Amino acid sequence: GKLVYGVSSGDKDSLFRLDPESGILKTIGHLDYEKEKEYSLNITVFDLGHPQKSSTSYLTVVIMDNNDNAPIFQQPMASLKINENTPNGTAIFKSIATDLDSSENAQIAYSLMTDTDVFIVHPTTGVLYINSPPDREKMDKYEIRIRASDHGINKNTIETLHAESVVLIHIEDVNDNSPRFLKNFLTVNVKEDMPVGCVIAIIEATDEDLGVKGEVIYSTTSNQSFAVDHLSGVMRLTKSLDYEGK
Repeated sequence: GKLVYGVSSGDKDSLFRLDPESGILKTIGHLDYEKEKEYSLNITVFDLGHPQKSSTSYLTVVIMDNNDNAPIFQQPMASLKINENTPNGTAIFKSIATDLDSSENAQIAYSLMTDTDVFIVHPTTGVLYINSPPDREKMDKYEIRIRASDHGINKNTIETLHAESVVLIHIEDVNDNSPRFLKNFLTVNVKEDMPVGCVIAIIEATDEDLGVKGEVIYSTTSNQSFAVDHLSGVMRLTKSLDYEGK
């Protein structure tokens, strides 16, 4: 006799259709592995006799994961400060990304998208390390782009899915530069009749460090004939000169 097929229960999201005549099961909605990983369908078949007879069977539909979710960073944007000359191998930041997919589709590899030899990122942990001590006098700020890529292949593309985050790194100054004179040797001709207090030279020096670390203080040896202003570097005559005596 003729048989009629139907889904009695288990299709809680109304995603399946069972052809009543052929018994062929089809999907009529979008299956989402992250929402529901399997369905247990109660399949019932009826005859058209009198009295009507039926039989029931359970069908488990297992949903396979597709790589349809890109990684997501917990911090898409981060900012931090480090001292210049921070030693090689110092961990300064950890990027954390997650993926809603499963298995290899959720395995994440980290890489740097910024061309730099100062920083490196661990491909598995996402930890950002110092690779070469930064020098604030050369570069005082870095914008590092970190990419998180999954290991799966999306059915609609030949590429893995990925996301990117930005880490702004500000380099703090340390006192690592000595003052430098604009002229290491300076010769000045002074007449012996020049009055006390007269300016005879201006000493100039610079320091590439910042703030008080870059301020230069001048001083002289114990020559009592000359004195230098400790802030301006202006050198003055402090006592009368005697050409015949010195």
